[in-house]
Amino acid sequence: MPQTQNYLDPKNDVVFKCLFGARGNEKITKDFLEHITGEKIEEITTDWKLELERSSVKGKQMVRDLVAKDKNLKKYIIEMQRKAYEYLPKRFVGYASKTYVADIRVSEDYNTLKKTVLIVIMEEGFHGLENIEEYHTIWKYTEQKYREKTFEDTTEIHIVELNKYEQQKEKIKQIDPWLEFFVNPYGKEVGEMARTMEELQAAVDQLSLLSADEEVRMLADAQDFARMDRNSQIREETEK
Repeated sequence: MPQTQNYLDPKNDVVFKCLFGARGNEKITKDFLEHITGEKIEEITTDWKLELERSSVKGKQMVRDLVAKDKNLKKYIIEMQRKAYEYLPKRFVGYASKTYVADIRVSEDYNTLKKTVLIVIMEEGFHGLENIEEYHTIWKYTEQKYREKTFEDTTEIHIVELNKYEQQKEKIKQIDPWLEFFVNPYGKEVGEMARTMEELQAAVDQLSLLSADEEVRMLADAQDFARMDRNSQIREETEK
């Protein structure tokens, strides 16, 4: 399927949330999470709704990123970040920590807290990781000298840089199916891999359906314009 202006970009925040957060797409999300984390996940639930995005466009309020839970209540935050702002490391640590403690009640103890995994797909390179060749890095609480010692397995942050992936895929002669889906969803490679990957094929099919949905297109366009407005405002402020 050739890419044209009629097809939506899965990196668009609205499209991304429709693909990985909408009820009925749990198998897609589960396969994506297992691919990124390398863990076997028995079952997940998601709670994102398109009507929340519709309200955010009208009211200009922020809609939280995707949060999925497995059967043991372990939480997964999935975020698409297209711009590499310098404040992002602090934001990610704060967001993961807040999500980790979000469900505890006054009458409960700390043993009720479940691990939180934050997965960030970066379109641009992440500040501070320029000298790291790998496009997928994993961050935890570890002892400075004894890296194998973990202080407490409470939070885990995955940073996946799409620009590094594109630079390296020819060098390493290996294509990552899900990352290729983000950078070239309508390309030949994704089409061929989808033939033997049920969940990837489901994502490709969902993307085509979303591209034909007028409401989703409207919300995706509004999100793109809002992002361009923010980038323009930031540039104008730095140039003053």
